[in-house]
Amino acid sequence: MATEAFVTAQQEAYHYLRDRILRGEFPGGAKINPAEVAESLSISRMPVREALHQLGAEGLVSMRPNRAAVVTRLTALEVDELFEIRTALEVMAVRYVVPALTPDSLADLVAFKDRMDRASHDPFEWVQRHDDFHQAICALGNRKRLAQEIARIRQAIRPYILLYLKMFNTVEMAGLEHASLIEALASRDVELAQRVMHDHVANPGVGLIAFLRARETDAEYLPEPRTSGEDSMAKNSLTDSQPVPAENVRT
Repeated sequence: MATEAFVTAQQEAYHYLRDRILRGEFPGGAKINPAEVAESLSISRMPVREALHQLGAEGLVSMRPNRAAVVTRLTALEVDELFEIRTALEVMAVRYVVPALTPDSLADLVAFKDRMDRASHDPFEWVQRHDDFHQAICALGNRKRLAQEIARIRQAIRPYILLYLKMFNTVEMAGLEHASLIEALASRDVELAQRVMHDHVANPGVGLIAFLRARETDAEYLPEPRTSGEDSMAKNSLTDSQPVPAENVRT
């Protein structure tokens, strides 16, 4: 029973921390205080430490030599590289997806897109629905490891996409580009579908990378690290740096 309780507490701490990191409430560079997290969840520190090690294995948290846990902060160059890798992998996935498409699976993709469109009022929910849409496409190719790697990369990028969307207070308009992607897949022309997927993933990243590079030149981009218990953390995820002109991120 004690073991089950520990596992449950670890899972609770893991989901609590992961959700806040992906939402940008715990921004890159923020220190996570296990004691404060444990107190807020009414659990002991050990499950929180185990949850931090799990998040460290996923790349969301960096464990420092002094055992301090810090939310991983990616540079614009690193995010750019992740976009390049994700683009290559999703284009690869299309090669396996197209032959596996059925009328039912295409209808499912339309349903995923529609759910995404209905979430356009909420950037966080929209990004979640967007990820569901892309993951549904990748899963159709029956390449489990490929789909998992794409999901891992998309997760690493998510806080930066949310930061951008919150700054510009916008998401994709009506899911138009995702409808075009479904049409390209439905054509069963692998080369066409791969070109559309490439442009769909790669091109929108340009605005995001420009935005992140502009922030890196702003002194406020590198604030003093804060702990997970400070009320100002959520505000710290959005600095007063001037937004750069860029198109909406359509990822």
